[in-house]
Amino acid sequence: MRQLPYSHDAEVAILGTLLVYPDSVNRINEHNLVVDDFYNTEHQKIFRHMLDIIEAGNFLDATTLISRLRDHHELDSIGGVDFLFYLTTNVVLATLKHYVDVVQEKAQIRRLISVAQLIVDQGFDSTTEVKNLLDFAEKGVLEVTQDRQVSDMLSSQEVVAEFLANLAKIQENRDRITGLKTGFESLNRVTNGLQRGDLIILAARPSVGKTTVCTKPCT
Repeated sequence: MRQLPYSHDAEVAILGTLLVYPDSVNRINEHNLVVDDFYNTEHQKIFRHMLDIIEAGNFLDATTLISRLRDHHELDSIGGVDFLFYLTTNVVLATLKHYVDVVQEKAQIRRLISVAQLIVDQGFDSTTEVKNLLDFAEKGVLEVTQDRQVSDMLSSQEVVAEFLANLAKIQENRDRITGLKTGFESLNRVTNGLQRGDLIILAARPSVGKTTVCTKPCT
């Protein structure tokens, strides 16, 4: 049986960084890292207890973590005190986001593999109807995709801040078009032109001039 994808080094780097710099949990939470994203069961236990200590309002360090693991009779199962001190030698504060991304990507691949295996099992079941199999496959893949999208979503505060920054930029450049001119002066004043990287969607009922509007910037 083939080994499921995971990164031991990335998992250890995250745990080591969190143990030495417990405030980094805020950066980890921004990316919605969860216990199940870790593949190694020992790493899952350690991460879960770290989060429990922090969420309880207690200070996280090697001493408090050892005490909690011992109280829950899990210290030996995670590799003992030696392994925890080994974690402290793996600190990657500056590149923490990279390692979080690696762990989450590996976790997503494992979830896709799990869904694919279930689809195969359903497919070999002669009683399964094609429609039901397609619905099952679509739902399974969609759930995995949504898990990843959640971690990439911006908070309402971030969206508002970005909008206000863009609005201020438009006000500062009111008399200067910074993007592609649309051919409509009133629209140019509002948007400062069509900006690089923007997704422009033009929607309207049939035969009301959408094509004419689209060709206007070219004239």
